[in-house]
Amino acid sequence: MRAVDERVGLVEALAALRHCVVTRAEAVTGGVSDATIKGLCTDGRWIRVGRGVYGVVACDGGPFREVATQLLIAGDEATPVGRTAAALHGGLDLEWDGSVDIVMPRTSSGRRHRRRTLTAEMVTTAGGLRATTVLQTVLDLAAELDDVPWGWVLEAAIRSKHISVSLVGDALGDSGRIDPAGVARRVLA
Repeated sequence: MRAVDERVGLVEALAALRHCVVTRAEAVTGGVSDATIKGLCTDGRWIRVGRGVYGVVACDGGPFREVATQLLIAGDEATPVGRTAAALHGGLDLEWDGSVDIVMPRTSSGRRHRRRTLTAEMVTTAGGLRATTVLQTVLDLAAELDDVPWGWVLEAAIRSKHISVSLVGDALGDSGRIDPAGVARRVLA
């Protein structure tokens, strides 16, 4: 029994690093059997938070527990974008309502999430999770926000020294990045 408790403890330590969620596959790889997982859920120590994803009850996953859960359910290539990515980057002077907006590569299967191609330079780690970079997040938000709130986001990102006006201007010149509403171009002008 002691060995099982040690394995469960190691899996829970892994979960604590990722907003207190763990996949069934990770638990099994860590030596925790399906019967033990069922027992942990029956005892109320773990809860099932999604298909094949469990939350550790004694651990506070914080505001990003649902983001981590959705990413684990969606798979390794799922990436938070827009307001969700902004929240992971520290808010960027933007209110977050807790909703989870993630995208999947165009080549992936399934229909639950939007499809979009992100290059390696558009993705980073924020809040311990995969997310679009600050630059890409700011550019994505130009399609969601009006001029004034987007200007606040841009200013917050510049103040935090993550990006510069010239970097945003250069990125808008890239053929792979667009400004559909023209918000970024108007604010930069």
